[in-house]
Amino acid sequence: MKMCLGATLVAGFLSAVACASTQPGAPAVTVTAVSPAQETRQQWEIEWQKVVEGAKREGEITVTCSLGPDTIREVTNAIRQKYGITMSFTTVPRGAQLAERLFSERRAGIYAVDVIISGATTSINVLKPEGFLQPLEPFIILPEAKAAKAWRGSQLPFTDKQRTLIPLVGGFNRYLMRNTDLVREGEIKSFTELLDSRWKGKMIVNDPTRSGAGNAWVSVLVDNWGLEKTRDYLRQFAKQEPVLTNDIRLQVETVARGKYHLAVAPSTETAMGFIREGAPVAQVATAEGGSMSTSAGVLSLPTKPAHPNGAMLLANWLLTSEGQTVFTKGYGIPASRLDVPPPPGFNPLFLPRPGERVQLETEEDLRMKGTVILDIAREALGPLLR
Repeated sequence: MKMCLGATLVAGFLSAVACASTQPGAPAVTVTAVSPAQETRQQWEIEWQKVVEGAKREGEITVTCSLGPDTIREVTNAIRQKYGITMSFTTVPRGAQLAERLFSERRAGIYAVDVIISGATTSINVLKPEGFLQPLEPFIILPEAKAAKAWRGSQLPFTDKQRTLIPLVGGFNRYLMRNTDLVREGEIKSFTELLDSRWKGKMIVNDPTRSGAGNAWVSVLVDNWGLEKTRDYLRQFAKQEPVLTNDIRLQVETVARGKYHLAVAPSTETAMGFIREGAPVAQVATAEGGSMSTSAGVLSLPTKPAHPNGAMLLANWLLTSEGQTVFTKGYGIPASRLDVPPPPGFNPLFLPRPGERVQLETEEDLRMKGTVILDIAREALGPLLR
């Protein structure tokens, strides 16, 4: 409506000038036409300025997330320096716990969160069906964020058809990590080798019976082997007495300290942090490959955000080159944007090798993770939690 009105006013102004210039003795007037592109640019700038001013009045942006401390620190500092706005983060490590917390707040009439950054599996299978999320696309104002050529696939990488989720990172996830002092490079080439008796009692697994990296690992096995072979494999794997954990930091830390030899399905962000610090751990490239996941570091907006202008500001900024550079510096995984370089210290093992098998996650894959994949994981590995 504003654009149409602006065009009408400009046309009227030009018409009036033209008429005036035909009158005897009328002064010469030089007219510079305003192109639609210029008018659009002016409109988004006005709209963005209102958002920034509104966010400053609100004074705070609240985020519920499953991010690590490095990412939180980088984003907090950048927003404070650029806009003078305070960031408040509530961290919940698992998707199921995050959803439970958000639903509990809503039942109590509390609308405390502006932005959600977590895994896509819970968002697709739990938050979205309950009407907790709203389409993100209408809130994207900045042309830089919308620029199709800046993104992989030449378009904003929405995870779902309703355009409520955008992954901020585009890293490759492998699902096996070794202690470099206890397991030699090349000693394990396939997940089938984990059934060897020498690994019995020496593995710690990111719990596949919940959403998260463990659940994604089972999805990759199904992508390789099919449901029935994966089901049989998990039953045999359970006999190896692996330890299941929901503590994503503890999992990697215990392998780094040598308590366990292997970590199955470690959190990629956590693993990258330990590798950067020089811990004796390394990712293992297996024959089953891994996944280019849209599940980690996914941006979404809840309905009724506590600070609506702050929510729009952060969402737009995170989709710019600057925002993605800051975010991935803390996260340690390459950005979804093509114009953002890999973060400092990025390990090439977090990129697929030539010819390596890669699962490209779709919305359908994510829905399957929340149903069939969870079912077979709970059947085979659930008893280990008792």
